[in-house]
Amino acid sequence: MVEIDKVSIHFNDPTGTYDHDSFALEDAIRNMVNKAKKSLHLVSYSLPNYNSEWYLHDIIEDCVNRGVKLIVHANSKTEVQRLVARHRHRNIAGYSWVKEGDSDIFHIKAIIVDGIRLYLGSANLSQNAITHSAEWGMISHSPEICLSLEKYLKHLQNIGRFEVI
Repeated sequence: MVEIDKVSIHFNDPTGTYDHDSFALEDAIRNMVNKAKKSLHLVSYSLPNYNSEWYLHDIIEDCVNRGVKLIVHANSKTEVQRLVARHRHRNIAGYSWVKEGDSDIFHIKAIIVDGIRLYLGSANLSQNAITHSAEWGMISHSPEICLSLEKYLKHLQNIGRFEVI
């Protein structure tokens, strides 16, 4: 069993009426990702078209330019291909889910920074989820949880559930 310490909870409130004392979810994710020094691991069912309007665009560009390794696991081959193509000659690894049935999806939503910080929540990493949907997420400093999720993703890769892009 892995225990969670040092957790902050964040919300995306499209109504703008929920009073909470934490950062908005978008700000919390951007702040966490901006601190990446070695690796940035995006894990999501849905990724956006990679354009300058995406809330993580500028931060990911900065991370990759600083030599941070970008790893992407997502459901859609096309979405992973678009993100990987943008950084083809940089330090990036992309993996798309291999379906074994019509209703088979990869639905995890997380971001791991440097193997020690983690976003885990309901929001896909898409622009729509972060701007128009009611979402919640937690940010935690937990090397154990990060390792546990990365081991699970590696297992799925090893049994052929992810295709290298």
